[in-house]
Amino acid sequence: MSERVFVVHAERAPQGQWGLTVPEVPGAVSLVARLSQAEQHIREAISWVADLPSDSFAVRLVVNLSGDVGKELAEVRDLSTHAEQLAREAADRKRRLVGQLKAAGWSGSDIATVLEVSPQRVSQLIKG
Repeated sequence: MSERVFVVHAERAPQGQWGLTVPEVPGAVSLVARLSQAEQHIREAISWVADLPSDSFAVRLVVNLSGDVGKELAEVRDLSTHAEQLAREAADRKRRLVGQLKAAGWSGSDIATVLEVSPQRVSQLIKG
């Protein structure tokens, strides 16, 4: 059985604090000075309002930013996701290339030089 997850929305309040709400649990609200405090405080609010043990669910924090900052955050997240995908693809292709070069009789040292990695890294890539 999977753990229940409550989505918590955090919005910056005019006083510089963060307002926390849980649409699924009306009345479960909190105000914190720092986002690092959000989980503990909103977990207590959900537990109290929904009458649930505080360790019986998970929370997922969604920070809602508006205007240019919100757009920039969304773009940065998209770029980071894309970069991670490209890094995985590059690693897969590098492994295949190392295998091809090794099968063609290249030495580990030559492969390392061409790929600009250490000979130890070439050994790791060969092992998969």
